[in-house]
Amino acid sequence: MKIILKFLLSICLLAYSGIVQSQELNCNVNINSEKIQTTEKRVFETMKKDISNFLNSRQWTNDVYKPEERIKCNIQITLESGNVTDGYFKGSIQVLSMRPVFNSSYETILINYLDREMEFEYRESQPMLFNENSYLSNLTSILAYYAYIILGADQDSFVSLGGTPYFDKARNILNAALFSAPGWDDKETNGRNWLQENYNSQLLLPFREGYYKYHRLVLDTFEENQDEKRKEVLEFLKQIKQVNLLKPYALVIRNFFLSKSDELVNIFSKGDLKVREEASKLLRELDPLNSEKYLKITRG
Repeated sequence: MKIILKFLLSICLLAYSGIVQSQELNCNVNINSEKIQTTEKRVFETMKKDISNFLNSRQWTNDVYKPEERIKCNIQITLESGNVTDGYFKGSIQVLSMRPVFNSSYETILINYLDREMEFEYRESQPMLFNENSYLSNLTSILAYYAYIILGADQDSFVSLGGTPYFDKARNILNAALFSAPGWDDKETNGRNWLQENYNSQLLLPFREGYYKYHRLVLDTFEENQDEKRKEVLEFLKQIKQVNLLKPYALVIRNFFLSKSDELVNIFSKGDLKVREEASKLLRELDPLNSEKYLKITRG
């Protein structure tokens, strides 16, 4: 009888292990609470733990992820004001996600986004409740929203338009939270509303299709034929220029250059001079904030 019980227990443990391994996110969470005046600093350690568990222990999709396939991401929450007694805080959330490039030790950044309008309630004894179609908590709604944005961007980099189901879910969360708390409306041009709108916009489908080619067909196979891959990136930049005419200053395109400027300089730092000159000129036009950086392309 003991042998049977041990066998059943081992089966349960294996099943539990499989469930844990199917989680999609491997998210490092950090809470900056330096501006909050309190002697109860322990609450921020609990907050960090609860947020980490919410993001990393929940199964966000129906897919099975191996441990090494989980999406690496960082969440930095900076608290600007708040009161531990009231349990109400204001601050910002920085979202960073990346994925490995095949056959290399290099990781490419997919999301690098700062949301300056984060207000939420948190108490140690309060459960982290979430429902995609109902607004239960601003904290869990924000975290789930960015979980789906991270998943969508990651899937878009592996499959053309593969992130669509997850961007749809981000939109559902936004619609449920729209009038419940600040930060969900369309007043802030760099806000959550416009981020999901960009990812769901028909006008930006060519960008998302090029985004897939850039990652899967260029970065993942770059060593096979570097000169040809540089030409493919150049064509993607020309495609972005056309999208800009239809959707000027799109948030996801600005985020692309924020995440990729150094990477693009490295890509075009070698190879045919004519291609490098054309790339440098186009990049300075598309991303003027990094003009000085792109001038390095033709100096190499």
